[in-house]
Amino acid sequence: MSKILLWFGRILGGFVVLIFTGGLLFVAIGSILEENSTDTNSGDFLEVLPMVIMIPLQLISYIITWFPKKRGELIGGIAMTTLSLCMGAYVIYDAGSLKLTMGSIFCIPFLIPGIVFIIYSQMKQNIE
Repeated sequence: MSKILLWFGRILGGFVVLIFTGGLLFVAIGSILEENSTDTNSGDFLEVLPMVIMIPLQLISYIITWFPKKRGELIGGIAMTTLSLCMGAYVIYDAGSLKLTMGSIFCIPFLIPGIVFIIYSQMKQNIE
């Protein structure tokens, strides 16, 4: 049962990290291309800067979960959970009228694998 939980977290976490990293690259490239245009409202890169920082940190946290000998599941799970709550809080602060919906879209996909890794780590510790 515990190995199923571990692989569920790894597969779901990998999928979420890939999707959000791809989206981040799409937004970052679009923002950079807009800065070269003649539009005066372009250059909103500072609005997405916190996400540009947090999504790569999520990727690093996910990679940490693959190192079981140094309690990587627990450390990575705590980092993923904390960063997902920070991302959700930032999006709720910045989202306008769709605050809760947008916050959930950015928080929950990283929160679930983070919690799964924490639960797996505790189950593994109880077995040992």
